[in-house]
Amino acid sequence: MKLYLSMSHDPAYNLAAEEYLFTNSSDECVMLWTSEPSVIIGKFQNPYAEVSLTECERHGIGVFRRNSGGGTVYHDRGNLNYTVFSKKSENSPDYKRFLTPIIEFLATLGISAEIRDTSAIFVDNKKISGSAQSVIGERVMHHGTLLFDADLSALSRLTGHAREKIISKAIRSNPSPVTNIKKYMPLPCSTDEFSEKLRDYLGGDEAEFSENELQRISELANTKYGTWEWNWGKTGSFVLESDGLTLSSSHGIIDSCSCHTDVLCGERLIPSVIKDKLAATVGEKEAARLTEIIFD
Repeated sequence: MKLYLSMSHDPAYNLAAEEYLFTNSSDECVMLWTSEPSVIIGKFQNPYAEVSLTECERHGIGVFRRNSGGGTVYHDRGNLNYTVFSKKSENSPDYKRFLTPIIEFLATLGISAEIRDTSAIFVDNKKISGSAQSVIGERVMHHGTLLFDADLSALSRLTGHAREKIISKAIRSNPSPVTNIKKYMPLPCSTDEFSEKLRDYLGGDEAEFSENELQRISELANTKYGTWEWNWGKTGSFVLESDGLTLSSSHGIIDSCSCHTDVLCGERLIPSVIKDKLAATVGEKEAARLTEIIFD
């Protein structure tokens, strides 16, 4: 087994590295990585229904769409991500196959964990890991989060909102109470040290990307995972109904709106863009109110 440790903390780059290994390698391998604060949505999700976008914009938190299903997660440098690339089993999707080694690893640290909801790991009745899978041909990619020392207040502010005023066919997240693994460690430990322990437990031969591979990954990050067209433009059609306002959108663009249609139609659904457009027409106070209805 090959073991890759991403040296980048750019979410777009790390998602691109996942796709590169998934589609260009036939080896059994694992990649460990952490990202700067960001929100990662599932491939088939609607970010407008899952994320507090005004909070993200206010704090400079990017929203990225991964290339697998599942729900929305929060990443920061206290969240260790692991991605396993392997041959598909006969019982695919088979989460237990990939989650059991993580539970066994935690047991070596004196932490009792269990699988719940098929694809999650819980400690003390709180979630410390969620995971998702993607299959291409006979190859499977399983990736998961490990909340070690994440900012749980930021996680709560930015995700898990389940905005019922949005009518959409997109996959919805299933929020659960969360906790950090660090709380249960018998001895003080940093996220980097925790990552080293996991690397030692998994074993395998440490591998590095070649210069050509790094270039191809960067190109994929720049042309896909770092673009508005992928992260927002892949959003399916939806309708928002709230406080007397009805808005319809497809591919992240406003199709119609029950108020100020002439100003908003055709605009990208980005908080700052919408607020500025409205402010020029109805003033800043009303623009702030309407923006809050649309995005919060």
